[in-house]
Amino acid sequence: MRRRFAILLTVVVSAVCVALGFVWAGLVGLSLVGMLGLMYCVVERKRVPRRFVGLSYLFGLVYFGVVMSWMFNIHATELIEDSFLAGVFKALTLFLIVSVLAVGFVITGVIVKKALQRGMSQNWLLLIIPSAWVIGEYMRSVIFSVFSYGPGGSVGPYWNFGTVGFLAAETPLRYAGRLVGLYGLSFLVVFSAVAIALAVKRSKAYALFLIIPFVLSVAGWAMYRVADGPTVKAGIVSIGSGAKGYQAELAQSFSRSDAETIVLPEYSYYFINDDGAQQEVQDTDKAQLFIDSATIPVPDNVGYNAVHYHDADGNRLAYEKKSFLIPGGEYVPYVYSFILGLSGNELIIQDFQQNKSVEKSETKERPYVWGDVSYGGLACSGAIAPGEYRSLVSQGAEVVTNSASISTLGVSDGYYTQAYSMAKFTAVANARPFVQASRGGDSYVLDKDGNEQKVIRADEDGVQLAEVDVQTNSTKTLYTMLGEWVVPFSFVMVGAGFALARKPRRNARSHREN
Repeated sequence: MRRRFAILLTVVVSAVCVALGFVWAGLVGLSLVGMLGLMYCVVERKRVPRRFVGLSYLFGLVYFGVVMSWMFNIHATELIEDSFLAGVFKALTLFLIVSVLAVGFVITGVIVKKALQRGMSQNWLLLIIPSAWVIGEYMRSVIFSVFSYGPGGSVGPYWNFGTVGFLAAETPLRYAGRLVGLYGLSFLVVFSAVAIALAVKRSKAYALFLIIPFVLSVAGWAMYRVADGPTVKAGIVSIGSGAKGYQAELAQSFSRSDAETIVLPEYSYYFINDDGAQQEVQDTDKAQLFIDSATIPVPDNVGYNAVHYHDADGNRLAYEKKSFLIPGGEYVPYVYSFILGLSGNELIIQDFQQNKSVEKSETKERPYVWGDVSYGGLACSGAIAPGEYRSLVSQGAEVVTNSASISTLGVSDGYYTQAYSMAKFTAVANARPFVQASRGGDSYVLDKDGNEQKVIRADEDGVQLAEVDVQTNSTKTLYTMLGEWVVPFSFVMVGAGFALARKPRRNARSHREN
């Protein structure tokens, strides 16, 4: 009994430790130490616990309970007005999200358990365990996209909350992301933890493998150290969550600004009002490019959300419809349509589809060229799917932007921490400056190395404009060109490991702990 309790306690504590870096950036070090402790427990055991897979799922439940804790402060839902039903619906949503995401750790647990039962050599475990972790991260992202699918949904690795690679984005290891991508960073974090654990448990020689992530980081920094694009003065706008009637103040700020490009938050209601109509703006007499995002209604049809590019006179130069929509905010997932239908709330679905749902673009967003610079803009939720930005950079974007409306979610700062790490990864992995303007939350500019150049946050009822020189870049990184190549590499490693490993013993009891 004591041993079982000790195992359970170890699982819970390690899950909390590894997850805390996603809630508070200052605890990334603790997360990495927690990862080291977790890997030591895995490689240290001579016998595989009988409930290894169940313990893996428990780890996932606790882990994502912490990682997704920012949802506990979220506004009840975009589907239902605040009520008891909304509260129940939010609790059900949180439970389902955590439960589905935790399945990724089940996949990892199954692979690792089979590897341990087959008695794989320590050298193979050094590759198999990180590969299993990557496969679990990738599959849970895809599985969740299937779970949340609906009219307007997308299937793929779009849901990356809790991906360990983002922890590495807060360390010098982030430069390796230019070569190995997000999942590659996860691989390197787990690989390093396993190597250290084996060095402590088996042989100090395993510590020599730590030179691999070091070399990759140095190479990623050195290969893309110099930016080759022109410098532009960029402006970022921050609008408080409760700000109203600020358009005239913004116009005066723009008329005094020397910025060549200004990024506004989503739903800034400067060029486009809350009805989706174009607004007349004050001529600034300057050749400025403005980037924002807004929803445009379409008479007798579903509207669309898009990134809009305007000139200083308010003329819309181009727009790109949003291709990655958010369940519950821009479409109703089938699973919730089923739940609401069973509970007799079909009218909620009909109201949402008529008044809030938006049309998904059938093509990916494209960059827009203004002067000598190509801009790749996404609206709000695009920030959580780094692959969307990689697509823009692969098409030639030299600066990437995000127009966000964060405060409308009612999330806690835990979301800001994760979104910031995602932005930092996107900037570094693609070697591109990242410019975000938000309503609520922070507006900021990161250079191509993920260094913070400017950050502002307006008062709740205020508005603020800041400017900063941005060094653009057109050189494409290996990650930009090849994508997440470490994912298929991990599948190959697991397949090769099991093909070459000896068969498990028939007396499985000797490999299990009662």
